[in-house]
Amino acid sequence: MKKIVLIMICMILTISTNVPIHAYSVDDCIEPIPVAEKLTTYTSFSQTGDSLIFVDMPEVLMPFMTNQPDNGTFKGTWASYREEVNGRFRLMYYHQNHGNKDLYYSIALSNTTNHTIKIFWNRIGVGEDLDAAKCGSQITKDWLSKSTNDIFWGNIPAGKTKYFTIRKVNDKYTGEAIIDFNITDMNGNSDTAKVTTVISDNYPNNDPSNGIDNASILSIPILPWVTNYKGDIVGITRGKWNSNTRESTINYNGTTGNRYINLGNDPRWGSEYNYLAGEKEVGYSSVDNKQVENYGNYGIDYKLKINLSNPWSGYSKIDMIFTDPVHEANLNWFYAYFVGKIGNQIKVSPRWVNSRNRGYVFSKCNPSTYYLETQIVPGSDHPMQILFCSDN
Repeated sequence: MKKIVLIMICMILTISTNVPIHAYSVDDCIEPIPVAEKLTTYTSFSQTGDSLIFVDMPEVLMPFMTNQPDNGTFKGTWASYREEVNGRFRLMYYHQNHGNKDLYYSIALSNTTNHTIKIFWNRIGVGEDLDAAKCGSQITKDWLSKSTNDIFWGNIPAGKTKYFTIRKVNDKYTGEAIIDFNITDMNGNSDTAKVTTVISDNYPNNDPSNGIDNASILSIPILPWVTNYKGDIVGITRGKWNSNTRESTINYNGTTGNRYINLGNDPRWGSEYNYLAGEKEVGYSSVDNKQVENYGNYGIDYKLKINLSNPWSGYSKIDMIFTDPVHEANLNWFYAYFVGKIGNQIKVSPRWVNSRNRGYVFSKCNPSTYYLETQIVPGSDHPMQILFCSDN
């Protein structure tokens, strides 16, 4: 009799680890998250969209990077990256100001052709905050809320440079931006320019009407590639990638139990976080002359077609829950926001600190097809996890 009871208890525990346990509501913050298994029913990611320039090097701006003593201040005008671009491209920068003074972060566009070019933008998010992840969630929300239709910004004459943005970033604040650009000639054909991300301790010399000579921008020295300093991470990566979008179809059948998929994977955490099929792309840094990695796929737009079907017996809906997978990696911290767009609705999770085994219910769905657009939020840790479970 004891053996039979023991077997029955084991069967109940085995089943309950992968089936719905609680009833959740949209915008609930839940702890613990439901136990789930990895979802394998998705199509290989297609790498689509235009090029991406991602600048997170240096991630932390420090005085010594400008050839000053460690206890000094960030001095002078420097570039964190420079790249030739053509037609449509996305630019994301992310720099923490630890220069012991307020700084200016700018985006300079230089016309290196012999004729006038036109500058357009569409989606944009730019901001500064003492809380880097909060800033990232806001600029991602702003970016997702904008139309993808081009908006004319201005012309740049041949041989001239204009600043698209000049932003003051207070000491110890983080400045971040994500912007989609389009550069054309006067007839609307794709054209060429150079983009430079500029860091300065003085307000840049600027002529919004006529532009300034290219030489004053294209001669700005590049900040060094420094990944670690006295045991702290101060730099991640910078470079250009050929695609800025990942598209996939996810098929979830509720009768298979709770399932999850990780986005923005990073194999440095272990094999559990290997890139999904089609997720990885190697970039190239033209200022460092080397191939580069974008661990976490920051600046990448994930477009997911999600087919939800057959909730677990006795249930009628399927929840989509944002959570972190790093609690499985035995880390002691995790800090992330979820920002996603389902249809025309943008969802933003609450502030998420030390979230080991916590989750945010961002959607409660009838069986159907849904379209989710999301990114790994700058300032947030990665990967992020989307968990599917049946509910009522």
